[in-house]
Amino acid sequence: MKNKMPRTPFSTPLSSSAKEVELRLKNIFSGPKKRPPLPFLILMFSVCIFCGNLVSCQIKESEPPTPDASVDLSQMPDISPIYTTGENCDVLIEGLEGAYVEWNRDNSPSGGFLYFAHDPGFCCPNLAGRTAEGSALWKDRENQVISVTISINDDRLEDGTIDGYYLHFVVDLGKETVAESAFEAELDEALELSEEEMLYAGQVLARLMEGAEQCATAFTAFDSNGDGILQIDEFPIPTLDIFLGSVTLREPPVDSDIHYQNVYRAMAQKVVEDVIELEPNDPMLVLPAMDVLGWYEDENGNDNYVVILRRYFYYDIGNDPEKLPDLDVTEVKSGAAENLALITMGRDGQLIELQETLDGADNTEQIRDFCGPLDDLAQKLIEEESFPIAEQPYFLIMPQDKELLTCYINYFFSDKIC
Repeated sequence: MKNKMPRTPFSTPLSSSAKEVELRLKNIFSGPKKRPPLPFLILMFSVCIFCGNLVSCQIKESEPPTPDASVDLSQMPDISPIYTTGENCDVLIEGLEGAYVEWNRDNSPSGGFLYFAHDPGFCCPNLAGRTAEGSALWKDRENQVISVTISINDDRLEDGTIDGYYLHFVVDLGKETVAESAFEAELDEALELSEEEMLYAGQVLARLMEGAEQCATAFTAFDSNGDGILQIDEFPIPTLDIFLGSVTLREPPVDSDIHYQNVYRAMAQKVVEDVIELEPNDPMLVLPAMDVLGWYEDENGNDNYVVILRRYFYYDIGNDPEKLPDLDVTEVKSGAAENLALITMGRDGQLIELQETLDGADNTEQIRDFCGPLDDLAQKLIEEESFPIAEQPYFLIMPQDKELLTCYINYFFSDKIC
């Protein structure tokens, strides 16, 4: 690429006129007719010195960053991470200087992923001091293959995001090999890591993931009072995504989003809190389930869900929490309660009301009130003493009893996938 000379107030361009150019060249070669006066020479000399200072003070254009000098990985100090559980059993990993690291649980086959930001020096010493954002997750169920993605910031890019250099590699920890790698850059040559550096990064990130997973699945993560027993208020509130692998879902017959996830979350919170008020110190687990029979929007714009609400009570399950990861659900003593219910959700996504029919009472008018404009559903509920699932036009069917418990235990207390 040709470098274009910058224009300055002291530059004199050649004229576009051939005659003027010829005259200027003659004057240059013939020299001055008369020596300039001394004051003029002193003035011009001062101007030259001043211009030289201006040039020397110019800021050098930012150049692309280059990889740091090689680091002896065998001499790297051992890291000492500190694990702290947060909401939904996500784990904050501290003690890694200059870095923010967090493990997040999800319902993927890998069970969760590691997110890190700021200084990546804890896992990539040659990138220490840079600004980065990255993630790591397992590629297999045996936790032997880890996939790592890192974005390194290039200060020359001003798009408001961490961008510029992209690094991706997959490490097979069992074979101690790099299975695949890719390095890209926005402006110039990519930042590349050696195979030894990728292996080191994979090993560090795998160690952090394993520690976070152990922290998240240990009962101590929930034992807030440290008495070695999980009371009803210490068990995490379930969410619908825990059971998605066992949920039967049918799209509603209207062009609308029913937000089952939000409905279940609000309902479960209410049901569990009601039981906590009655038995706050009981080592019992309460898991609600709902089968959605119908849905409609009322005159206030609120969403109303007609559901069969089931409450499952698993007695004394918190007395020996160390056994929860390998719990035999067939040996757990449990009870259940079932009622027809109406869940009313506001337009802001918050629970307005949870109403239920009464056991042993004539609920005819209440059923009609629950069903609103769903007359056919109301009539069928009034006529039928029982409502077999096989004959139901259910919008959503959740697992029951022991299957429900299995999904919950696998999600919060073991690394199994429901």
